[in-house]
Amino acid sequence: MDNHRKWIVKPQNYFIKYFDKDMGFIISDGLHYGVINMQGKVIIKPQYEEIYKFSNRLYWVKKEDENDDYKLNTNDKIGIINEKGEFVLEPKFDYINTDKYPFKFIQGAKYGFLDEKARILFEINFAYEDDFNNDILTLANKYWLVQKKGESQIFDMKNNQAVFDIFFDNIARYDNFISVTIANKIGVMDENLNWLILPKFDEFKRFGKNHYKIALDNKIGLLDKNLHTILEPKYDYIGENFINGFVKIGLNDKYGFIGENGKIIEPQFDYVWSFEDNWDFKDNMVAKVFTGKEIKFINTKGEFVE
Repeated sequence: MDNHRKWIVKPQNYFIKYFDKDMGFIISDGLHYGVINMQGKVIIKPQYEEIYKFSNRLYWVKKEDENDDYKLNTNDKIGIINEKGEFVLEPKFDYINTDKYPFKFIQGAKYGFLDEKARILFEINFAYEDDFNNDILTLANKYWLVQKKGESQIFDMKNNQAVFDIFFDNIARYDNFISVTIANKIGVMDENLNWLILPKFDEFKRFGKNHYKIALDNKIGLLDKNLHTILEPKYDYIGENFINGFVKIGLNDKYGFIGENGKIIEPQFDYVWSFEDNWDFKDNMVAKVFTGKEIKFINTKGEFVE
């Protein structure tokens, strides 16, 4: 009944399992399940031992396996039906996960993804034991980033065709660009797949909130959030993160700092400690350094203070 005490669905000889605003009522005759729409019409007669929503007006069905929390059974297969009870995809899947789009499936020795209309986007043979844990990523709602057999490929969402004939060793997604690895060298592409940086780095990864660590020929550098170089890749060492706006850098067993703003205090000290507030000095933010067998203090300009 609705709020006005009028029947939405008139009494019938079915139990209602649950209600879904898109599907209607999942009903049971005591043995099997079907669907009644919001007008009270039986659109799928009870005939399945299990039925769930796949997407709007599509349902996945299979025989119930009470011992399987993940809807995975080697004997029974999952299929997709429409609101008329017609199979859109014949029962052939061992598992379908509708928690995250695109919907992941297992079919025998391969896995893949379905769109909301139950169209198969990709089928990928298992190459590694944990292949199924790889999610498909999206880029700017234009491209699929897909890992297949230990390699990665980019597909156009419009036609599900590969954008490039080449396979990448790896693809990593960032806020508004991707890094791609080819022949062990890393480059950067924008959301339209234009090269921002051609593959040349040995390492590229996020560093703090607004920077990226790079490595080239075993030397370390930094890029800012706009991918501009603020620290040329010529250093041997960089600390784990910025502390009070500065991070340690090292070259030829000498140490210095770089600030988040790109300000560099060139490596010249035998050892350095992090910058911290010290009210004993006019320049409150100072760092302790070891140089010439003495411990001294420097300010954020790299000048000695007393």
